[in-house]
Amino acid sequence: MTVTAHVHQSGWSPDSVTVTLAYRHADNGPYSVLHFAVHDDGETLIRQVHDVEPCSDVQPTFTITDGEARALLEALTRHYSGTEDTRALRRDYDDERQRVDRLIGDLSVIARQATAPPSPMITSIHPVT
Repeated sequence: MTVTAHVHQSGWSPDSVTVTLAYRHADNGPYSVLHFAVHDDGETLIRQVHDVEPCSDVQPTFTITDGEARALLEALTRHYSGTEDTRALRRDYDDERQRVDRLIGDLSVIARQATAPPSPMITSIHPVT
């Protein structure tokens, strides 16, 4: 089973996004979409999965504002990568790349020195007068 998440700009509000979580059980099998419903007690959410036809108009799993979506993105990034936000993750990658570039530069200097022709040997010593 594969799970895909589809995020689109909401049609009813320019500062919100719709999220649809879809499941596919086989390569050519039908899709299912996750929805939530409120239980009869009025407080509990019930997780429901509905089969849908390909290319049909499907209601999204949920709609949230851009602020809520960004908070969710940061929380998921922190959970799965161990960093607070994507900017910090990008800085970590850039710092690592600089370290690797310095290492490659240092190794290049060592390789050039190792393959350079030997310097001429001193054949005589002249006394200082």
